[in-house]
Amino acid sequence: MYVETNKLPRTIQNALNIVNYNKKDIEVCLKTSYSFGRNCYGKGYRAFLISLNLETNQISPPKYGSWGGENPFETKQIDVNDEEIAIPVNCCVIAGNQGNKTYGRLYVNPENAVSLLPEKTELSEKDVNILSIMKRYKASYRKEEYRRNNLEVTQEDLNRLKDLGLVKINKAGAVSITTAGKNHAKNRLI
Repeated sequence: MYVETNKLPRTIQNALNIVNYNKKDIEVCLKTSYSFGRNCYGKGYRAFLISLNLETNQISPPKYGSWGGENPFETKQIDVNDEEIAIPVNCCVIAGNQGNKTYGRLYVNPENAVSLLPEKTELSEKDVNILSIMKRYKASYRKEEYRRNNLEVTQEDLNRLKDLGLVKINKAGAVSITTAGKNHAKNRLI
């Protein structure tokens, strides 16, 4: 599930600013525990972890891993610890990688999630499949994927998705998926 960062509570936005996360949305994972070991993407990146108390608005100091991940010259807890750590009901964790770009996920206890997650609208199977292909493929590859999955996508279909706020269509006719559209997309097609 994805949530627009500007619709998150101010405490979470402030924590994202600490690690220079400036994307328009963030993936939210519902979990009761989190393991932060071996989380680095590789050369030029380092893992980070921030825990937050949503009740008191307290942000813990960020924990950073070594650049490039685990290495023999420096041992940082975030790089080597595989233990599952519980996420209390009133807390959440932001974990990811920092480097050329900053990537991250927000891990939230399912009991807190209701206030953070957007509502879903009912869609037809065809609309869900269109959004799933849009989420996974660049515009230049979508037509081939629609054909491969026996989907005939019309302008009416795209306009309906636009009216629901699931896609954007610019003046030139280019179509892009919105955060709400990502939330309706499936990981795999039938």
